[in-house]
Amino acid sequence: MVGKSHTEKTSAAGTIVGFDFQYYFFLYKLLNLKKDESIGFDDTVLGLTLEYSCSAPVVGVIFYAGNDLGKHSPEKIAAYMKTEFEKNGVLAKVFIKENREHGSSSSFLVRGGRKVMNPVDPLSAIKNIEDFVANIKLVFFADKLITSSELEKWIKSDVAYIPKIN
Repeated sequence: MVGKSHTEKTSAAGTIVGFDFQYYFFLYKLLNLKKDESIGFDDTVLGLTLEYSCSAPVVGVIFYAGNDLGKHSPEKIAAYMKTEFEKNGVLAKVFIKENREHGSSSSFLVRGGRKVMNPVDPLSAIKNIEDFVANIKLVFFADKLITSSELEKWIKSDVAYIPKIN
């Protein structure tokens, strides 16, 4: 059996790099604030999704809608995604950016990117909601943000449920 190379042992996942950059860029901006300046979320689909995903144990969904949706409107697909999250006990809000040139894609964010599902086409995103939800419930528990009893209530919930945070 061949061992892992040094690069494989020490490299971060591709998604980590982007979020580490965002974190350090935020710190840079914070340290360079001048009097009467503030830092906030942009009024863009990404900014609104990040802000929402930081507000509670909820999922922010970025939905870039292209012209490849056929007869389905972006709003109809967004409503379906929201309903699928609710069936799995999680409150979600979908932020739509329409008229994307390069086809449609969706990403899920929790806690401002602490847990993320990378951009995929909307059908693949919908198929992965159940697994994503199971994973984020464990993330909140592993991060000691919810108790085992809250995790149990959340897992057993078949409607949108917001657990009490420690």
